[in-house]
Amino acid sequence: MVAIVSPLERALTAYELDKRQVRRDVQRQVHSQETARQAQLREAAEAHQERIENFREQTPDFDATMKAAADLKTSPVVEDLILESEHSAHLVYFLAKNPQTLDDLNNMSERQAARVIGSIESRLSMPQQRTQTRAPAPFRPLTGGSAPPSHERDLNNWLKRRYGNRA
Repeated sequence: MVAIVSPLERALTAYELDKRQVRRDVQRQVHSQETARQAQLREAAEAHQERIENFREQTPDFDATMKAAADLKTSPVVEDLILESEHSAHLVYFLAKNPQTLDDLNNMSERQAARVIGSIESRLSMPQQRTQTRAPAPFRPLTGGSAPPSHERDLNNWLKRRYGNRA
């Protein structure tokens, strides 16, 4: 026995099939985007670790500062912005030394936090090793001075004062 399918039932079946196909396509896209995002985060974290190691070598108090700031919390938004930065190691160090700034960043929107982090990055500079000494400049002996006394010069000066400059 052959069932007769009405055009309405056919259209409903086609609609349901299309709906399932679209759902599968969206799920695949979400999955591929999530996989790409995870790979991007993994690469950013690896690059951040390399920057941390380089910065640690140049900054003698880095480990002590980070140990003192171990209890500080960072919002996911700020964490992502730091990881994406080329100066992430220096930003972490700066925020560890300035916990109030970190609290302010945690309470901002993503756009505001990005602006503030950009401003901080522009002001950051590497800690400089002291290259100049604080010792005073070496003693320089006095130079110049007067010529030894001359009786002729003394006489000429007395005559100039007494009679003026006559040629």
